[in-house]
Amino acid sequence: MIKSLIITSTSAAFEWQNDSPYYKGEKYNVYLDENPILSADTNVFSLFGLSPGREYALSADGYEGVLRFSTLSETVAVSVRDFGAVGDGVTDDTTAIQTAISCLPEGARLYFPEGVYLISPLSLKSHITLEICGGAMLRGSADRSKYPVIPGSVSNLNGRELHTGIWDGAPIPMYQSLLF
Repeated sequence: MIKSLIITSTSAAFEWQNDSPYYKGEKYNVYLDENPILSADTNVFSLFGLSPGREYALSADGYEGVLRFSTLSETVAVSVRDFGAVGDGVTDDTTAIQTAISCLPEGARLYFPEGVYLISPLSLKSHITLEICGGAMLRGSADRSKYPVIPGSVSNLNGRELHTGIWDGAPIPMYQSLLF
C-alpha cells in the first residue's frame, strides 16, 4: 500500500507501507498519469514540479490500483525577488522576505529561486507554502544580536499561559529560531 504523507500545491510525498524502515527491498518505477516519473528503492519518495489545483493518478510497479490525489490550489505564487531579495549571500534579505510573507494571502506560494539568501529570524504564518528551489539556500546570520530573545511564557489577555519557549519541559527565555 502507498500512503500520501504531504501534498502541497506543487509537490507531494508518499510512503510505501511495509516492514522495512527505509527501503522497499527492490527497485520500482513510479508513474504519474501513466507516464514514468522516477525510479527508486526507498520507502519514501517525493514528486516536484506539479501543477496547483490539479488531480493526478499515481501508480507504481508492485502497487495494485491507482492512487488519485489532488494538489492544493493556490491564490498566488510570487518570487522573493519581487520583494527585493537579492540572494547573493552577502545582502541581508530578511526585510524583503519578511515583507513578502506578511503580504501573502492564505493559499499563496513564496518561491526562492537559485541563490543564497542571508537572513535573520523570519516569522512564518499558516497556510502559505515556501518553495525553495534546487540551488537556493537560506543562510542564517551569524550575528547573535539579530536573534531576539523571546520569553519562555506569556499570559494572554484571558489569563491563560502561552508557552513560547520550552527547554527540558520548563518555559525559559530563548533566542528566536531562524524560521519561527
